[in-house]
Amino acid sequence: NLDDMKVPPESLEEVIRDSSPEAWARASQDKAALEGHERWIASAGKEGGPAVLDGADIRSLAGLLAGRKLTGLLARKTVGVEMDFSGSELQAAKFDGADLRGANFSKADLRGVSFKGAKLAHARFDGANLGALKLGDNNMLAPDLTDAEVSEQQLQAAIRA
Repeated sequence: NLDDMKVPPESLEEVIRDSSPEAWARASQDKAALEGHERWIASAGKEGGPAVLDGADIRSLAGLLAGRKLTGLLARKTVGVEMDFSGSELQAAKFDGADLRGANFSKADLRGVSFKGAKLAHARFDGANLGALKLGDNNMLAPDLTDAEVSEQQLQAAIRA
């Protein structure tokens, strides 16, 4: 018990803890949101709806995020440590303030993604497309890594055209 050890709570702020029972209970709801999001993408907005996972612990979705069509996903301030997003289409997704340490974004389409303030230490970006996303009005949406915890070395193998 941490109370017995007299560990001050502020010293545990950056510690990765196990997923809570609430996060596991929410897993089926989050999975349904992802499925609805893919229907929304495939139907050009006529079916389903955008998935909003803001603030969620998405580790209960392990094995369900690779290779998915999740353009525009809202996952701000999520906990997705060690999650596998490889090969996913995540154009214009918002991961602002998310904890994605050790996540795998290899070969993902990350054009126009926002990782503002995200924790990305040890995340992998091999072959990921971190270029600008061309919008319908001929504007470009560049990826945003403002204040993200990520090294240039991590991004070396990403495509940035």
